[in-house]
Amino acid sequence: MKSKLALAAIGLFLSVMPAFAQSTTENGITVICPWTQDTREGVEIAAVYFDVRVDRTASRNLTGARTELANDAQLSLFRRVGGVLRRESVPLIGIPAGRTVRLVPGGYHVLLTGLGEPLVVGGTFNLFLEFDGEGGFEVPVQVVPAGTGRPCGGPPSQADVPYRGPGYVPGPRWVPRGSYWWR
Repeated sequence: MKSKLALAAIGLFLSVMPAFAQSTTENGITVICPWTQDTREGVEIAAVYFDVRVDRTASRNLTGARTELANDAQLSLFRRVGGVLRRESVPLIGIPAGRTVRLVPGGYHVLLTGLGEPLVVGGTFNLFLEFDGEGGFEVPVQVVPAGTGRPCGGPPSQADVPYRGPGYVPGPRWVPRGSYWWR
């Protein structure tokens, strides 16, 4: 019985550990679990997702991104227009003070265009994120297999406060099995 309990505790620790291991904090801004999916030969675009949190002193805006791996990196979102999802560029993503905003598939993301080489599973690359009033900093982005989703665990869209500015598009919602919403 004690060995089963010990194994369960170790399993819980190991499942939570990646979420803590993959965060970068600078100037009161924390970027958690930056990730992207692998690409095939000839594919020149990829999307990067992550959580971004600012301390309680002031709101911040994510205003841009860049990497040596791609010709261009821009802030984008998917917006539903006439029943069709369309990708649009946005000038910034606002992060309220003391809150977390999650960039997720089907919502806000950083779009990399003009990739020089395919992204390979297990690889990493640096992405420089620009914030107004604070300059910016680099974060390591983890490449995961296509279709697997967020590597750091947790529900796919568990954010304190999603960005609700103009054109807000909610990410997928996680509903536990057994809930009356699950049908």
